[in-house]
Amino acid sequence: MFKYIDFLIKKILKRKQNVIMVFICFFVIIFIYVMNINSQNILRDSLVSQIKMNEKAINDKTKIMKSNDIADSNIQSLQKEIDEINTTKKKYSNLVEHYENKQWNKFYSGYLNELNNQKKVIQQTQNISKKDTNKNEYLEMIEATDKQINIINHYRKNNLNYENSDYPIYGITFTLYLFKTVFPILLTAVSIYLLSQVFTFDYVENIDRSKLLSLTPIEKTVSKIIAGCIIVLGIFTICTLTSVLIATFITKNIGNDYPIMVLVDNHLTCIKAITVFVKVICMNIFYMIFIILLSYIMSLLIRDSLTLLLILLCMTIGCAYLPNILPVIKPFSHLFPFIYVNALLVIDGSLTKTFMNQNIHFNFGMMVLITGMIVLIFLIVVFNQKIKHKIFIKNKKESY
Repeated sequence: MFKYIDFLIKKILKRKQNVIMVFICFFVIIFIYVMNINSQNILRDSLVSQIKMNEKAINDKTKIMKSNDIADSNIQSLQKEIDEINTTKKKYSNLVEHYENKQWNKFYSGYLNELNNQKKVIQQTQNISKKDTNKNEYLEMIEATDKQINIINHYRKNNLNYENSDYPIYGITFTLYLFKTVFPILLTAVSIYLLSQVFTFDYVENIDRSKLLSLTPIEKTVSKIIAGCIIVLGIFTICTLTSVLIATFITKNIGNDYPIMVLVDNHLTCIKAITVFVKVICMNIFYMIFIILLSYIMSLLIRDSLTLLLILLCMTIGCAYLPNILPVIKPFSHLFPFIYVNALLVIDGSLTKTFMNQNIHFNFGMMVLITGMIVLIFLIVVFNQKIKHKIFIKNKKESY
């Protein structure tokens, strides 16, 4: 049995296209990391642009003041406006200086004041607004500002260097970013691509070559599932470790204490990245095992690797995003194992909000995946019993 497992793994890993798939995963990780590093100074650039806008406003108002056809009362009003703009410009200049000198405590204190002022202005404008559509936009702006305030507060309290939370660059936070963006589709597609080969390798024109081996149906099943687990979980582990190590090596920071925004009781709360990371890894491992078992079941019905690949891709990726297309199934979406491919979106509450379904959370997701795995194992046992029964009857007939 172990020789058969070793044979399957080596056969899959020796194929050039499979090695290329793994290198594509590495390329995607590195490419996204470079993009995130280039996006780190978005906040500073935004502050610099505000300074330039203030300078332009001051120059425009100064030109108006110097014109001859303006009343003294207007000059006083303009001078007051210029003084106010100068004060704002000074604040932004100080923030940029603190940012560039990495004086993070001073930067956080000043930036939090600006964020709180922005929130007050948005709330005042919201109260004045008479249109409901505008009020919804203001609510979104307030929520985004609150999120930024929470993150900056977390940075300040934990004495952390600034990181653009939308494009993280530290070990664990960057890896979680990948789990939120590309890993769900990328790792699922690569896993199914490899599994479709592992589980259909023995079939040539619907003839099962594994019958030539002295293995029972149960031994063949266990061998293939173990080989699938080693390959898929191996790729998953390698990609996860690669993203963590690359980001940690370059920044010299693993990012354990950096914040991840999680929806708790309808309120956004900062949770340390390491806590979320452990849950994401756990849910992803169970999801991968579920996909392996499902792929094996499907391979018993569909013996062509390409057909199996296409059907599995439609089932896994298609069903994961089906509630977005069919709103009527959103109340029942928590029962679909496939939506838990987006583990981070489940854990941080994004899917709960998107699907308006309070049952989508980590504990229920784990229960659904474990239940799904038990059902699939039961089906595999049933299939094996039928195969064993057919072989027994066939041998009995041949003996007569």
